[in-house]
Amino acid sequence: MKQLELDSHKLKYYPGYLLKWKNGEIIYPITIQISPSGFCNCSCVFCVYDKVERDKIFLSFSEMRSRIKEMAALGVKSFVFSGEGEPLLNTEISRFFEYSKSNNIDCGLITNGISLTDKLIESIVKNVTWARFSINAGTSECYSRVHEVEHDVFDKVFANLKKLVDRKKKSKSDLVVGAQIILLKENCKTIGNLASKLEKVGIDYLTVKPYLPLFNNKIDYDKYKKNVEKYLDSIDGKIISNNSGFSFNIRFHSFNKLLKRTYLRCLGNPFYCEIKSNGDVVVCGVQINKKKYIYGNLYENSFKEIWESKQRQDVKRYLEEEINIQEECMPNCRLDEVNSFLSDLNDPPDHINFI
Repeated sequence: MKQLELDSHKLKYYPGYLLKWKNGEIIYPITIQISPSGFCNCSCVFCVYDKVERDKIFLSFSEMRSRIKEMAALGVKSFVFSGEGEPLLNTEISRFFEYSKSNNIDCGLITNGISLTDKLIESIVKNVTWARFSINAGTSECYSRVHEVEHDVFDKVFANLKKLVDRKKKSKSDLVVGAQIILLKENCKTIGNLASKLEKVGIDYLTVKPYLPLFNNKIDYDKYKKNVEKYLDSIDGKIISNNSGFSFNIRFHSFNKLLKRTYLRCLGNPFYCEIKSNGDVVVCGVQINKKKYIYGNLYENSFKEIWESKQRQDVKRYLEEEINIQEECMPNCRLDEVNSFLSDLNDPPDHINFI
């Protein structure tokens, strides 16, 4: 497996899109995050979506079938199934994977892994490009506290993960299987144990990510950074063998850039959007519960109609010309690196001929 690009962006590999963007032409998203479920079977202590209203709403495959085909024809390259709730709780999720792939759309999956079944494993191995498990502790006791579930769930997740890895190997699938842990004071001392357990299972990587306070971005970042450094120092990192193929990645770049942004506006919105479990198309997860950032609803209009609508153009203009990104947005958001790149591209320094 090549080195994963978890902290930067891949927009630099799309010069044709960038030229259209510079020329002010309509661009359809490269990646769309989809929330198949508005409900979750965990109540994680850090989860931003626990701060918004949650309902047992599930995105309808029959309603989305023609939309998936349409989005593929418009040039959408990938779907990330994640979002508001646990995607595997949607009983039609396999149909989403299979139909997306049949339309040449790559699928990524972010899941807690609790509801993984043999049938889902088959579909994931055959149709998904990468699957990332959210495992936010290295012991069952800590996992139970952080995810707010019963103690036996931790072992169940690892059993499901082992089944997926074994099936992947047996079928010689190219599926990349990883795990992610949010760094918290509650779990920092268990991260080394988690890495060791995951290496034994045989997954491809574990990444350690900073906690991002979505609905409270006015925090003391200097104090937070000091706490992060203390937490990182407390990781009892066990030696990972060089020949196992397992990668242990602490996302230092993400931790180091929490203090400030290098740009003022959100320029990356044409390249990305999110679809809620009720069919709403929204600019991003940070603004998922704010009506003024909803472009339209896929149960009511086609994706093309929504993307070319006056409503989306109005939102786009606001994001690119008026928004106070320091006040309205979380730090280190999904589009942070893209926005930084586009801001530089839009306002280059002097003497660019001297590369």
